[in-house]
Amino acid sequence: MDNIFDSIVGCGGLLGSAIGFGLAGGGARIGGAVAAEAAGRIAALGSLCELGRITTLDRGRQAFRYIVIPKRERKVRPFLEAWFRSVDHFRLPSGENTILCRCEELSLKDVRDVVEIGLAEPNQLKSFSRAGICPCQGRFCGLSLQDSIARETGRNVSDVGYFRLRPPIKPLPLDELAELDSEPEANISARSSENDGVEKYC
Repeated sequence: MDNIFDSIVGCGGLLGSAIGFGLAGGGARIGGAVAAEAAGRIAALGSLCELGRITTLDRGRQAFRYIVIPKRERKVRPFLEAWFRSVDHFRLPSGENTILCRCEELSLKDVRDVVEIGLAEPNQLKSFSRAGICPCQGRFCGLSLQDSIARETGRNVSDVGYFRLRPPIKPLPLDELAELDSEPEANISARSSENDGVEKYC
């Protein structure tokens, strides 16, 4: 029954390598409201099993009826994504002076200049030009930059890749960061005792 539940997990019902960490719905994989509800039930059953409220056998039996729902609902996704895809002139600028990254005032010409020197991946562009590390975290410019790099290099968008997303996902005020609790002294002393006698290198 564990194998059955593992296959359900692969459908987006319960994700994450950390024990006790469940993810369902659009946060796991976009599939619509019906698929999200089924994935939520699968994740809930996984949580109940982790808490010892139900057995592994009961978890598998109850979750089995939901496994087909996410798969069935996601069959239509390729059609929806193709049909409702934004038209090219909204995503791909035509003029060199068109601003792609508003936060850093990065134009299409700037992107072309970066690609010409051999930096043809979004994360290389990010390091070189700061695109994607600004307040919007690439929410406004990410797809346009990705499409522009693909067009300039003659590659598929899927081969170009996307920005690596790093926390904080949303802007974090410095006062909130300053108010975060420091590491408890007990943890510091425990780790120090573990390192006693271990030669330290600079």
